[in-house]
Amino acid sequence: MIIMVFFIIGHSQVTKAGAIDSCKSNENEPKCIFQFLYEKATEFAIEEINKNPKILFNHTLKLQNMNINEKISVYRVLSGRFVISIGPYSSEFSEFWSNVLWVGKKSIISYGASSTKFSRRNDYPSIFSTVPSDKYQSKLLLQLALHFNWQTVAILQTQDEDGASMTFNLGTVLDKSICIKHMEKIYPDSKIDEYENAIASLLQHKDIKTVFIFFTYESCKNFFIAAEKYKENLKLFQFVISTSCGTMLNIPNSIQFYFEGMLAIQITNPMPPDFQNYLKLKYKNFNYSAYTPVRPVIKSVNAAAFAIHKWLEECDMKSQNNISCAQALLSTDNIYINTYLSNITENNLSKIPMFNEFGCVEDSYDIFQYTQGEFKVIGFWNHSNTTALQIHPIIPLEESICSSPCKENQIQIPTTDCCWSCSPCNPEDIIKDNVCVKCAPGTKTNKKQRVCYPLPLVSMNMNDSLAYIVFSISSTTILLSVLLIIVYLNNHNKYIIREGNTQLCSLVGVIFMSITPLLYIQKPSIIACHAQKIMFGMPLTLCYAPLVLKTNRIYRTYLSSDKPKLRGLILISMPSQILLILGMVGIQLTMAVFWVVNSQPVVLTEFKPNHVEQVCNSSSRNMTLNAVFPCVLMLSCAYWAFKTRNLPETYNEIKSIAITMYITVFLSTAGLAVAYVLDSQPKQLYTLCFTYQAISIVTLYGLYAMKIIKMYFRKLTKKNKRKKELDTIMNQLAIMSPTLSMMSGIYERKNSSPSITTTNSTVAANN
Repeated sequence: MIIMVFFIIGHSQVTKAGAIDSCKSNENEPKCIFQFLYEKATEFAIEEINKNPKILFNHTLKLQNMNINEKISVYRVLSGRFVISIGPYSSEFSEFWSNVLWVGKKSIISYGASSTKFSRRNDYPSIFSTVPSDKYQSKLLLQLALHFNWQTVAILQTQDEDGASMTFNLGTVLDKSICIKHMEKIYPDSKIDEYENAIASLLQHKDIKTVFIFFTYESCKNFFIAAEKYKENLKLFQFVISTSCGTMLNIPNSIQFYFEGMLAIQITNPMPPDFQNYLKLKYKNFNYSAYTPVRPVIKSVNAAAFAIHKWLEECDMKSQNNISCAQALLSTDNIYINTYLSNITENNLSKIPMFNEFGCVEDSYDIFQYTQGEFKVIGFWNHSNTTALQIHPIIPLEESICSSPCKENQIQIPTTDCCWSCSPCNPEDIIKDNVCVKCAPGTKTNKKQRVCYPLPLVSMNMNDSLAYIVFSISSTTILLSVLLIIVYLNNHNKYIIREGNTQLCSLVGVIFMSITPLLYIQKPSIIACHAQKIMFGMPLTLCYAPLVLKTNRIYRTYLSSDKPKLRGLILISMPSQILLILGMVGIQLTMAVFWVVNSQPVVLTEFKPNHVEQVCNSSSRNMTLNAVFPCVLMLSCAYWAFKTRNLPETYNEIKSIAITMYITVFLSTAGLAVAYVLDSQPKQLYTLCFTYQAISIVTLYGLYAMKIIKMYFRKLTKKNKRKKELDTIMNQLAIMSPTLSMMSGIYERKNSSPSITTTNSTVAANN
């Protein structure tokens, strides 16, 4: 029983009525060699199938060629008795015949159709292809672009189905780092001058080094003919031709040198050794290339045989009678084997392709480089592993870059469709999707400006090392102040203490001056902010209000001693002095309350370049107003102390006050000035803390330490002074009277002579 297979032979130059045969005029044309080899490969595959009776169950497969020299009508094709069609090569021609044959429920297996449109199985359920889809070739081109750093490329394409398919698929797989800067479309029937115009347009883009060519075989021939005019300039480009042109392309000798290093891509389908032996036996003088893509043709015939095999197998199972299947083959033209082609799996039949869900096969590619007038294999790419690109060019390939990569802190500003300029982002910005994005408040960029990380939170707290120092100094000062108060209370009847009773208020001010730094080193809170504002100037007022009154009283007393007493001094009694002190403290308290009411204490978060601060709200204006009154008191006290600097030695206490105030005014001026110029509140508060502590230490030593020393060591000083005076008198009497000289030793032992006692009393009285 003979099973007919309809074989369609055609290349890219086709019409919808048939094929244009241009091989008679030049039998050595590579296209004609391809056509001849396709026919012989089909015959070879059919012979191999018919040799094995198990494949078609003793049926014979016979090929019915379509005569490409005739314009065969659609009716004639549809009326033919055949099971399946093989071919053609072109995607466009394959689409036409698949639509025609599907009317008669016939399937078609192409050995060259690679358009991705056939993957839409609902639209093209009857067409299958034994070559990979164009998307795989596009993925290979992407790998080459990444490998050789082709960041910008140009495309020359044929304005047909094959060229548009390759361009579309390449555009879908190229990532943002690679772009198509220039594209030229040429119609298959264009004249040579149109190719020359396309080359001239390409030469205007000096920054492009890589050109992808998606031409049909005939278009490639015309392109190389037109390249003769611009051959000197074309040396600057790296050309990459797709599978449509093929490695059988003949490049004119005059321009071969200028295309040295050109790459070509072919499906990994070397000619099977058994088919080569078949050709050698029948055509001994025939020259061919081992890389002629005849394997897809053999696979197409084998796929058809496998589908018929499965149909016959199922037919026999249903009828259990081979005669009924044979009768079916003779009585109907609608042997539907499309389902069997879709379900090809692993089998014991050799060289059977496995179609995927898109109706094509998945294969690998060889990479060729043109050198010394021929294409040589330099690499390999496997579709199943896109990173397995193995390539070793014979001639080095250049990069294609129109813009250098930007640095880590720069973004790309497009200047053309593909090229760009680099623009740096601000140090506080991050780069996200090629856009400078400002970090949120309280965050900062990392070194590469890719991530915003939170800044450290800085605030006053007791865990800081400076806070420990502040706490230690304030605690010591408070302890000394309390001890001084105890000493004052225990010795309140003594003259040296009694004359300075108002200084107890100053001592209380020193204690408050030591407590204030402890408030400043607390973590910011509403209570802490209230206390800091109220206590800002209060300790200074408590400390220097009594000293102002004392120095003023001494100054007025000193002035009244040089003039006739006209009237008594006012406001020098203890009650009046206390009232004046309370009045001054009230003034300072009123100003502090006004500050609190005018600016309600709240905890603020301030964002600094390298950290975040939690601080109490404050303003320089309010701080200045609340520091005015204490500063006036300090300056007034220093002024009265300066005015009374020439008092007699009996008023030597005023000198200690003057020196203390000079130092205090200097410390206050320096501390407040430094605090105002600092840009960080924690630094300001630490400056105020150490200023307060320095003033309290100077005040304790200058006003109280010397007085305590004088009080405790006064008796010893007087006793030594009396003894010295008595020794002087005794020495004078010994010179005047020997008797007294003898008695001086007795006096020194007993110290009980009446005459000496009388003399001593006289001296004491005089003293």
